[in-house]
Amino acid sequence: MITFRPMPSLAALLRALPCLLLLATSAQAQSPLSHLDDAAPVPSGALRLRIANVWTRYDERFGPNGAAIPLGDPLSADSLGSAQFPLLTPIETSLRAAAIDPSLRLSLGQLRVGTNARIATTPIALEYGVTRRLSVGVLIPIVETRRVAMSTVAGDKTHANLGYVSTENRSSAYTTNFAVATAYRKAADSLRVLITTCPGNPTATGCAAVNADPAAAAAARARALAYADAATQLA
Repeated sequence: MITFRPMPSLAALLRALPCLLLLATSAQAQSPLSHLDDAAPVPSGALRLRIANVWTRYDERFGPNGAAIPLGDPLSADSLGSAQFPLLTPIETSLRAAAIDPSLRLSLGQLRVGTNARIATTPIALEYGVTRRLSVGVLIPIVETRRVAMSTVAGDKTHANLGYVSTENRSSAYTTNFAVATAYRKAADSLRVLITTCPGNPTATGCAAVNADPAAAAAARARALAYADAATQLA
């Protein structure tokens, strides 16, 4: 804080010197102009400039039950999967059908986000003393906010069942997945032919098992198609 007082001329100071000496004792009893952020008025004719700086940092906030929780918790997830990447939804749906498990979830791992926020406030105040008890001024607040976030993904076998295929390996991975999908689809087609023809030709190869349990044969064909669809999505 800087206070600019009126500056009288040197001649006026010399003329007032005897009076100043007589009033020295009473002046000691008066409270000086404060250099802190308080309500002390600016002396008449004086100009005061105040610049402060306040820093606030935090990395937690209060939760619904009043407990402090990390600031990055809403961005964290136990399973980084289709909820964050909707493109994984068709693959997840196909795998659920193939595994007959509606609770199956694809996950790239456990996502943990650590974040903190900083607020820097710099108020600049300029005040002028109109009278001994009245001053006017202007306050200009300068506020800077910044938030930093760091994320980590635990891709170990405990938290992940899905991984990233590097560019150089994508061609071979596609070929393998497509071959698996083709094999399952051929098996489903073969079962379809047997289910259709075996009732009229029970002695044909493979018809004994199909005719013994037609429902199981139809279920096996449906499972083969589901696996073919899943492998096609993965390709």
